[in-house]
Amino acid sequence: MAGLRRAVGPAPASQPAPVPAPIREEGQPVKPARVTLNMPPELYRELDCWTSTAAEAIDVPRVSIQDALRAMIRAGMHDKAAEAAVLAQLQQQERE
Repeated sequence: MAGLRRAVGPAPASQPAPVPAPIREEGQPVKPARVTLNMPPELYRELDCWTSTAAEAIDVPRVSIQDALRAMIRAGMHDKAAEAAVLAQLQQQERE
């Protein structure tokens, strides 16, 4: 029942406000870069499950896969431990 209340209730006040799109000097908004990612079904299911767990952890109705990947990318670039884990995964993938 709590999950249903979260899903239909107002968004928590702790959610950050959306970041406005950057503006070029000419006054035109900058379009975000589009990235297409193909992944094995098993990895997709793991990520989808993780987003559900993450939504519960931060008490929001849903975490999209796109938002999760953006946060993981930022964490991997700005946190040395996360960066090391990403590099270790890349090395492991190269060996396979």
